[in-house]
Amino acid sequence: MEYIYYKVAGLLFAIAAPEREAAIVFLPSYASFEVQAGAEEPLFVLTLSPAVSLDGLPRYTEFDWDESRCIVRRDGQNYGFEIHPHEEDFVYSLRCDARFTQAEMAFCPDRPHFSYALNSFLMMLFAFSSAREKALMLHSSVVECGGKAYVFQGKSGTGKSTHSALWLRCVEGAALLNDDNPIARIEDGQVFLYGSPWSGKTPCYRNRRVAAGAFVRLAQAPQNHIRRLGPAEAFASLLPSCSVMKWDKALYDAVCETVGEAVQKVPSYALQCLPDEDAARLCHREVAHG
Repeated sequence: MEYIYYKVAGLLFAIAAPEREAAIVFLPSYASFEVQAGAEEPLFVLTLSPAVSLDGLPRYTEFDWDESRCIVRRDGQNYGFEIHPHEEDFVYSLRCDARFTQAEMAFCPDRPHFSYALNSFLMMLFAFSSAREKALMLHSSVVECGGKAYVFQGKSGTGKSTHSALWLRCVEGAALLNDDNPIARIEDGQVFLYGSPWSGKTPCYRNRRVAAGAFVRLAQAPQNHIRRLGPAEAFASLLPSCSVMKWDKALYDAVCETVGEAVQKVPSYALQCLPDEDAARLCHREVAHG
């Protein structure tokens, strides 16, 4: 097996593949995150094997995952995940330990959705294993401006990407850091936002770290209005944006602890807005200068 190493949000992980080139061809968005092996222990290792069996793992729950259905299997020692793409009659399987440190996926490069499944499993492994390192994978769009990163959160369809695009258009010096799955991490008492290989439909894969400036939850409204949130509201605003399995107590507790610490260090806001430049200017004025 050949090992390929990546570092995201300062955290190392590895893929063990039959051949290096056979694996990286499926992961073009990871190119700027590739590193050489070092002395540190990887957060997790994903091994691409000829076959993976989930026999003996009882079905636990299921949920929608992007363009597929994900089935979760578990016992006391292991997890199993099945991805069922809506457009393919084939199941992609992942088996891993309960701490998400050692994982195995069937290497089936001839299947049409293999790249999608591999990328999805890597996202899951990173989101879940990094929770113990005070890291949060956020479903959000992030713009950096003036040396700070501003996180735009909200339910699907509320206009996170649109609001980021408005900042890029009318706020001088604004640049997109990530448009779907940035990583927030607490390091040395400070919250930082990182780009990642996962950016949804927007190809923005920046290997970059920026100090957090604010968390902003968006909601569509007939007029623009912004207000700062108190501690309890801020916690309740940020937590739904985090990738987490609520039924895994250790994982959920770690995420909640990090969220609680993050909102004490970074201001949080609620922005009711129209999809217009006035909303972007109002938001920028308040979060950058308020």
